[in-house]
Amino acid sequence: MKLIKGTARISGNTALKGLSLSLLFIFFVLVFLQIQLYNPDFWWHIANGKYIVENEALPQSDVFSYTTDTTPAERERIILKGYWLSQVLLYLMYDGFGAGGIIVVRAFLLLGFLIGIYAATRRQNTPFVLSLLLITGVFLTARSFGGERPQLFTFAIFSTILFLLEDARKRPSKRIFIIPFLVMVLSNMHPGYIVCILLMIIYVAGEILEVIVRKKKNKDLLQLLVKTLGLTILFSLFNPLGPIVLTKIFSVMGEQVRGVVEYVPTFRLYFDKLYPIDYSYIAFLTLAPLSLRYIRKMDIVHILLLLVFAAMSLIAIRFIIFYMAAAAPIIGRLLVYMKDEKIFSGIRESLRKREKLLYSLAALTLVIFVFKEIPSLARTEFKEDTKYFAPADAADFLSGLEIKGNMFNEYGFGGYLIWRLYPEIKVFMDGRVLNPAVLDEYNVIASASTVAG
Repeated sequence: MKLIKGTARISGNTALKGLSLSLLFIFFVLVFLQIQLYNPDFWWHIANGKYIVENEALPQSDVFSYTTDTTPAERERIILKGYWLSQVLLYLMYDGFGAGGIIVVRAFLLLGFLIGIYAATRRQNTPFVLSLLLITGVFLTARSFGGERPQLFTFAIFSTILFLLEDARKRPSKRIFIIPFLVMVLSNMHPGYIVCILLMIIYVAGEILEVIVRKKKNKDLLQLLVKTLGLTILFSLFNPLGPIVLTKIFSVMGEQVRGVVEYVPTFRLYFDKLYPIDYSYIAFLTLAPLSLRYIRKMDIVHILLLLVFAAMSLIAIRFIIFYMAAAAPIIGRLLVYMKDEKIFSGIRESLRKREKLLYSLAALTLVIFVFKEIPSLARTEFKEDTKYFAPADAADFLSGLEIKGNMFNEYGFGGYLIWRLYPEIKVFMDGRVLNPAVLDEYNVIASASTVAG
């Protein structure tokens, strides 16, 4: 009788957990679907995709602006050719299904990103409810990184690779060899594939240090990781740029960061009130020092992941999302260590006895959240945000006048004007900032100053 009751209890808990997880992911998608197209860079990406489709070739030089050098430098070549596959896919989706198609693609790429992190978090034996809380924290950050750009593919593939690496550390298997193929595809979609290679390097370095420092016998795992890393680097060369991103990353980044808010240190933007504070990120940063208490229990690779991605997130705000992804599973493991301490034994036992109640409350809460979002979604228009980010009326006006030639335009609107007005009109400036000297000229003109910004 006890066995039957125990089996029924486990079965009931499993059903509640499955329901809660499904509702949580449905809630995430419903929220993502209500975000209009807002990223100004989206437009020059699909304009480039359209150019590639119509000309059946990659651009050899900039065709959209009249202020760019005719002979592209390395940085310009990366911008012109480094996104080609994602640009073609985004253009075809927009051409076939409009803004709604892009919004749906964006929602499910972000969902894939979150699923990968959740799976990696569960690999740390993190309790179910705690895993839901951690993935919700990542979701809160991901909402502000949902710009419809090629980086969405990097997010989804990064979290998939993170899960595959954590899975291999639990039980080495050949499915880790999926990673080289994922990175090969990504190397034709977004130069951010370099972050995925960095992730793999950290795992290899961590396992090497485990052998040297802790005398850990992990020969099979280390060989598997080294082979996978070698194949990944090799496969990543199969793109129109070859090894440029791998060999010139620091020099290219040095040129690229000028005038780009995403490369400004995170807390400088917070202190200057130029960016809203991400409280989920602050919470994850606050929890990370727990690693000092459990440093002897922690895997070295997890220590390296926290250090590297935390540093990156502090140096430039665009890397916050990668820190959140890498930190969630590790924080889950740290909280498991904390839960196992004697001081929390009473709380742990109390929660274990009430786990069905916890799962029921989680499911009920998520039902409320989902049904609250459904009416809001029904009122949502799947379109671009023409109020702030897409000057549709201005483009309509210029198209009606049939004016041809070059124009001086606002920096942030350049991408949309490229999409709407090329080839009749070329722009002075856009979000690609292909020629940094033009940015200086723009700042002088826009600010009515004699000193470049």
